[in-house]
Parts: sequence; C-alpha cells; structure tokens
Amino acid sequence: MKRIILPALCLWAVLGIFSKHGAAQEPDTPAPGTSQRRAVLDAVREALKAFPQRHNPGFQYLREDVRVFSDKPIRFFVDWMKIKGSWAWVEVHGENYRLRLCGLLQKDKGAWQVAALVRPDAVVCAEGPELCLDLRHWLHVAMQRTFPQAPFNIFPQDDSECRAVLRAFAFNQKGPDFSFIFLVTYFRTGNNWAWIETEPRSTDGLGVSEPVDALLEKVQGKWVVREFRPCCGDCADNPDCADDTRYYQMLKQKYPLAPADIFTKRASH
Repeated sequence: MKRIILPALCLWAVLGIFSKHGAAQEPDTPAPGTSQRRAVLDAVREALKAFPQRHNPGFQYLREDVRVFSDKPIRFFVDWMKIKGSWAWVEVHGENYRLRLCGLLQKDKGAWQVAALVRPDAVVCAEGPELCLDLRHWLHVAMQRTFPQAPFNIFPQDDSECRAVLRAFAFNQKGPDFSFIFLVTYFRTGNNWAWIETEPRSTDGLGVSEPVDALLEKVQGKWVVREFRPCCGDCADNPDCADDTRYYQMLKQKYPLAPADIFTKRASH
C-alpha cells in the first residue's frame, strides 16, 4: 500500500510546487508603500540623474530640455508598474515636476538596475504618423524589439480600440504643417462609450499642442466624438470644467447612457 500512496503524494507535491511557481511568474504590481515598489521608483530617480547621456538605448531627442534638473527628489505618480521575475516596466508622471517617464529595469544581485529610460513626451518617433499615432503602443513595441529577453506581459496589452478612437479625431487635430501623434494618458471604454485623455505632439517631439480630452460613442461600428473638454484657460475659468468631479457629473447628465466608471481615474505613488 505504501508503494502506491507515496508516489501519489509526491505527484501532488510536485504539481503543487509547479502551480505555485506558475502563479508566481504572473506579472505583479507591488502595492503602494511596499519595499519592492519603493526600490523600483528609487532606481528610476537615481538613473534619471544621468539621463539621457546614459540609460538611453538608441532613442533620439531633438529637444534641449530633455535632461531633468531638480534640487529636490521627484515624487512620482505611478500610471503602470508590472514586475515579472527579474524584469520590471514602469510608467510614471511627476507630482512636483512636469515630467512623464517610462523605464525598463532588471534586477541584478538583488538590486534593481535601470536598463532603459524614455521620455514619451519628447522622444522622436521617426516611423511615420500612422505607426506612431498611439505613441505608448509604439514605445512598447520598440522597447520589446530592443530587449526581446524582457517578458512581453509586463508591458500594457495592445489596444486596437484605442487607436480606432485616436483615428476618429486625429484629423481634426492636424494643422497644415503639423502631423500629430498622441501620448494617451488615460483611456477607458464601456458599453460602446469611451473617455480618452491625450497630449498631442509632433513626431519629432518639437511641437506640442494643448491636451485633448474627449468623450466618444461607437455608432454602427465607428467612433464618433460627442464632446471635447475645453482646455487650458477656457476650462480653468469655468468651475464646472476645472473640477473633474463636476465636469464628469455634467457629462453623465448630458449623456446618461455613458457608463460612469469610464471616467474613474486612479493614481498612486
């Protein structure tokens, strides 16, 4: 009897170990305040001091203000962070410094080291407006091409719906000598409605336009812009626009079929 039971127990033990190992290999997002999260962000802050002279694997910048000079530690809001094994991909924006930054890190001898930093608001995208239309997606593809050993699923998944939304209003944002691409800072869909927030810019990074935020509805398979949010002074001078909660409430009253949760945003340190 023992000869039959023991192998069965061993088999279950092996399967249990395999199951735990497989689960551990899924990408993880460390919670705010955890040592893992702090270690990743601290490594990014340290590498930023030498950027773009270092930690820049072939990306080009034409702007002269790419290097960051700050006499105080930059506090980050985390827009995306995924860790798998010894690799991490993070996307942040500054709380006390106007900055957007993406970073690929690898853990070496127990410490996180930055393999690459990119400033998506300034990097040159020379592959044309169509491939660069969704700048974040282009950046993810370019980074995986440069570092094929990095796990693919630490990067945000490709969202073809996002690019369809961008095409829906990209033409209206083009000037005669200015081909816009879009840095998407927020995007969410639900029940054929979408809310998107973008920072339009030129492919060479030298031209920057006002932010474009929009509510869209999918009608007969095509995205149609229902509302552009006023920008800058036009929004700041209007309390119903300047306050996110009041503005979203106005949209929900005006477009009751739009799901309320597409406007929800979460940012954390």
